[in-house]
Amino acid sequence: MRTAIAIALLTVVMGSCERAGSGLDDEPPPIPEHRDVRVHRLVAEYLACWDAYNVADWERYERCFEVGAEVDLPGLQPTHDLATAISNAKRFRETHPLAYAEPRFVLATDDKIRSIVRLHGVAADPTRGFYIAHDVAFGSHDRVRYDSTYFDAAMANAGTSEPRWIDWKGLKVVVPLEPLLEDNAFVVAQLARAWGDQGREHPRPLRPLLADNLVWSEAWLDRPLDPAMLQAQLQVLDTDVDPPNMNIHNVSYCGEYVGVEGTFEWWRFPALATIGYHPKKKERGRAEVPFMGFFKVVNGKLTAVSLFWQSSSLTTQLEVPPLTHPIRPLSRSPSDLHPR
Repeated sequence: MRTAIAIALLTVVMGSCERAGSGLDDEPPPIPEHRDVRVHRLVAEYLACWDAYNVADWERYERCFEVGAEVDLPGLQPTHDLATAISNAKRFRETHPLAYAEPRFVLATDDKIRSIVRLHGVAADPTRGFYIAHDVAFGSHDRVRYDSTYFDAAMANAGTSEPRWIDWKGLKVVVPLEPLLEDNAFVVAQLARAWGDQGREHPRPLRPLLADNLVWSEAWLDRPLDPAMLQAQLQVLDTDVDPPNMNIHNVSYCGEYVGVEGTFEWWRFPALATIGYHPKKKERGRAEVPFMGFFKVVNGKLTAVSLFWQSSSLTTQLEVPPLTHPIRPLSRSPSDLHPR
């Protein structure tokens, strides 16, 4: 149904684009396709590919990718070639026969789609979905040339709560027909700068960027944070070391929403014990965790943030076991580190 609606919308948009002939027998020169038309077509194709995955139509699913496409699980596994990725997808469906994907939020800009997808039939608790952030870039012939999935493998069995700012039913698609608000992307950039400043003597102020009704969610936390809880958590991290740097590498934005890819970067490790890690590397060093983030900005302030990052990627870097349950938001109470 989602795909049919998207295709119907695409047909309406394309129907308004007429191609003028030259009156001669030869073919007229091609007219460049309007960007919005292609974006709607890519969204329809993207949803159709998830439909193919859900019904295990592997022939159709493989046609979603161009030859030489790369599939990546940042922080968990190295980039795979397409054949390996298809084989892994088949194996996952065999071991999770009830699994199916439900896209909940799609941010589409030009040839890139970033989305939040709920996977059903994966978590031990059927009332809790397992949420992933998905990033695809399309190449020639509207086929995927790069596919990247961000999620926390350590939280898969426990399940992760749906970000509370997703307060709609079904699917929400944001496309360039909505205003491209560059100022909203600037607010996210300000957040990243202020985040890395919090452990310094004169940090940039963080609170002015946060709306009073902010909902901040991450898979490793068992509940969303409001502005006061977020700042309390940063204060805990400040005890031993600066909070991790938030490095933003790639940004897309449309309307009120901003999607980014980046890394969290630690330079000293003692404070990681605060979030349940006890690394064997006690002194200085470097650990880097890739993440994808979705931000909603209203009137210049952040009202919703969802971060997806692979806590298991710290396992190999710090030689520690991964977390097994979401933890309570950090404060000065040691009990807050106990699994829920």
